[in-house]
Amino acid sequence: GLRLVAHPVIRNRGTTVGSLAHADPSGEMTAVLALLGGSVDLARKGSTRTVAAEDFFVGPLEACIETGELAVSAYFPRPAGRTATEFTESARRHGDYAICGVAAAVTVDEDLRIVSARAAYLSISPVPLVLDLTDALIGQTAETAVWRDAAALATGRIEPEPDIHASAEYRAQIAGVLTARALRTATERAALIDPDTATGTTGSTGATSTTGTNERSAR
Repeated sequence: GLRLVAHPVIRNRGTTVGSLAHADPSGEMTAVLALLGGSVDLARKGSTRTVAAEDFFVGPLEACIETGELAVSAYFPRPAGRTATEFTESARRHGDYAICGVAAAVTVDEDLRIVSARAAYLSISPVPLVLDLTDALIGQTAETAVWRDAAALATGRIEPEPDIHASAEYRAQIAGVLTARALRTATERAALIDPDTATGTTGSTGATSTTGTNERSAR
């Protein structure tokens, strides 16, 4: 998803943790953190605390950072087992705010059948929205899955609002198309994972990024 964040100048000067602290509901990394079940470390004089993604974002451009605290690092867990991810979005121009974006994670079993499918959305709700879409795809493979069923399940659960960029109806339609596309690609990637080299089901290694909250990604 980083390649879709704004423009190279901003990616080189801004920081991942700064973008998370900014809590922009159209920010790519907020959706990725929510999808992976990551967390953000907050520090103040004499104490630190770790906040899960689901609790970190409390509203548009509002995180749970208290007075005197800095967001100093973020943890993005590595998907376990035969799990693969995909990120896609739709914008009028590359680097513009996305009309909608979808981050997807799919897990398959030894027979390459889907056992878990989740998607996170940006530019859809006040905070990152994560949906479990397993019911629409469980037991299917990349070749047999009916992706439109997963898309329909997703669009039935989202409530996008209109703005100057798109109507609610158009945003919902785009969300459905991107959901199907992201889930299919993630499933195809998961099927290619060598089970002998896949990570274990209980733990993973995450990437940590450090910065102060005053260093924010901006568009």
